[in-house]
Amino acid sequence: MNESHYIFVYWIVGTFDADVETITLSVGIVRCFESMGSALAFGIGAARVPPMVNLTIAFVAFALCIVPTFMVTFMVPDHPREKGNKAHDVTPVTAEA
Repeated sequence: MNESHYIFVYWIVGTFDADVETITLSVGIVRCFESMGSALAFGIGAARVPPMVNLTIAFVAFALCIVPTFMVTFMVPDHPREKGNKAHDVTPVTAEA
């Protein structure tokens, strides 16, 4: 299950841009959040809290992530954006006579 989660997250990140610099920055941000989650889990485990408290915190964190993940999934474009190919950069094509 854990590997499928990583594939899903990196698929979402990879669909937004085809630019290497932007993807590198995006993956760095994703890895930052993964590290914060790992540190939080380690801290809770090291605090010697009852297992039910640990389970409750994990469930609440999971529940809070369902709606944003669902929303981001529907924001995935059909094709990644190329460098400099943004919607506001497009110039209209005019017919020459």
